[in-house]
Amino acid sequence: TSPLRRNSWLGGEGNNGLLVARGAITDRRDQRTIDDENADRNIVIRGLARAILQAQGASESNLDQVLGKAAGTFAALRRDRAASGWWIQMPDGSWKKK
Repeated sequence: TSPLRRNSWLGGEGNNGLLVARGAITDRRDQRTIDDENADRNIVIRGLARAILQAQGASESNLDQVLGKAAGTFAALRRDRAASGWWIQMPDGSWKKK
């Protein structure tokens, strides 16, 4: 079991689509879990951005312009799917427990 699953207070669903540490992370395994998860999430977010560009008929040179929109869309999905008791960050930056 992931340390973050055992201690849901350690991390929260950030409004940028990434897993965010909530407080000090003292165990390197916990930090590694966050880093590994965010590396995967960044891949998904970039894929979403590419799909947005393809739907718009735009070139990939515009990728940086749609990354924020893709991250926001992914964050909304993660908020919706977060388990009860998990922390979620709202689009305005405020945090609430689901």
